[in-house]
Amino acid sequence: MATQRKRSPDEVLNALQQELTESKAAFQALVSGQVDAVTQPSGPVMLKEAQDSLRLSEQNFRALIERLPDQVWVHRAGRIVYVNPVVTQSLGYPAAELVGRELLDCVFPEDRALVEARIRQDGTRQGRYEARLLRRNGLPVVLELSAQEVVFDGAPATLVVAHDLTRRKELEAHVLVSDRMASVGMLAAGVAHEINNPLAYVLANVRFVAEELAQSTGVPHAVAWAEALREAEQGAERVRSIVRDLKTFSRSEGPQHGSVDLHRLLDSAGNMAASEIRHSARFVKDYARSALRVEGSESRLSQVFLNLLVNAAQAIPEGAVDRNEIRVVTHAEPDGRVLVEVRDTGPGMSAEVRAHLFTPFFTTKPKGIGTGLGLSICHKIIAEHLGEIRVESEVGKGTTFKVWLPAAHAVPAPPVAPSVVADARRGRVLIVDDEPMVGNAVRRMIGQHHEAVVVDGGKSALRLLATDPNFDVVFCDLMMPEVSGPQLFDALVQAHPTLAQRMVFLSGGAFTEAARAFLDRVPNLRLDKPFDRGQLLSVIAQALSKP
Repeated sequence: MATQRKRSPDEVLNALQQELTESKAAFQALVSGQVDAVTQPSGPVMLKEAQDSLRLSEQNFRALIERLPDQVWVHRAGRIVYVNPVVTQSLGYPAAELVGRELLDCVFPEDRALVEARIRQDGTRQGRYEARLLRRNGLPVVLELSAQEVVFDGAPATLVVAHDLTRRKELEAHVLVSDRMASVGMLAAGVAHEINNPLAYVLANVRFVAEELAQSTGVPHAVAWAEALREAEQGAERVRSIVRDLKTFSRSEGPQHGSVDLHRLLDSAGNMAASEIRHSARFVKDYARSALRVEGSESRLSQVFLNLLVNAAQAIPEGAVDRNEIRVVTHAEPDGRVLVEVRDTGPGMSAEVRAHLFTPFFTTKPKGIGTGLGLSICHKIIAEHLGEIRVESEVGKGTTFKVWLPAAHAVPAPPVAPSVVADARRGRVLIVDDEPMVGNAVRRMIGQHHEAVVVDGGKSALRLLATDPNFDVVFCDLMMPEVSGPQLFDALVQAHPTLAQRMVFLSGGAFTEAARAFLDRVPNLRLDKPFDRGQLLSVIAQALSKP
């Protein structure tokens, strides 16, 4: 037996409307123009059959639209005459409050011109269009509308079938924001990597010259030069801090969570939000005395607190920094959780605004400023971390966001590289980096203590090591064209396994999945750019102390 195709709601409505129209036409013909048929013996029977058919068609028609999963509106010239139960459930109004009202009163203000134009065109123009209607609580519901002319309760009317797209739009918006965040993260990671390379040799050279000047005597202007170099070093250190925060924010992590230093994370979020905060309020850190660690994703939690700090700053008008503050408070709770409070002295929020604060698309910001998704995404991230987020606010008395997160067990501090031993033997060090100035800076810093050879990439390193493998340590950049650090390592594992164990990877920010997986796989030491002379010499001393 052939399977019949399931008809769409529009097709069912059209079929029933056709049946209803034919029954009405038959009935009108009997009562108005077919007198002979009525006066014949069979006339009363035909009239009763027509009336019964008409009544049954109307009953079937109404029963269908009562049971449809989509919203059904019937209006005459824009005034509502009927809504099905789905409309009342979706908008929160009882039917009695909707029937008799103008349809445009239920439409989102910015969409009324569109709907008004379609009302004038209904019956002459087919097709679907999207519009937003207002729920009773003031939030929009996104609908796909289609309309057609019908006869309803004996009079011409327009029937509108509305399919709810709200959930789909929310998912699309979340995907869009996630894609945008991923793109921003990739961009930030790339920027951090590119900045770290020149920053490494700028800092190295500044420190080298400053140290040399400190040992000089009788050099004119040496004191002034040393002071200028110290200021340059401080500026470079600020750039280094910004890059580190960018790397934290942009880190792409899988579902695995780890132990996160909460205060360091909040410091990083505060640094990232500093440009927003400084024009509106003082930033105050009121941390617990002991270090606090939480279980979670560092980059995801950084996104939450950065969002809360930026929202707090944007809620406070500019120009009164001395009278306003944004305060971050941390506590260890008795139940094993950690509490973070983000308090601001802004204008506060009404109870109605608080009730919808974590609802997607809800925003009190001007059009074009916010998407209305930031806090709903924060709520989702905290829920994924098995935490809790609440808001306390009152008009004129500021706002406090409270975030509870599960505490993590303390982790032991990583082992510190041994201090430089004055009588450590002189070693031979190979420096592999596709940035020649990074290699030269490393050679300059360690040159008084060790022999240093610089090559400009992995390919050059392989050629040199094929004829001269007698090195004690290899400093190797992780991300290089042609032959990368991991590829050079794999080649040395086959040809010179002992030297492979003494490779130290210099990273400007391992922002690819392959690079991160490699670093997780191998036990070799790693130095993040920019580094200083003490770190380099300590690592060499550690390598030389091995058998």
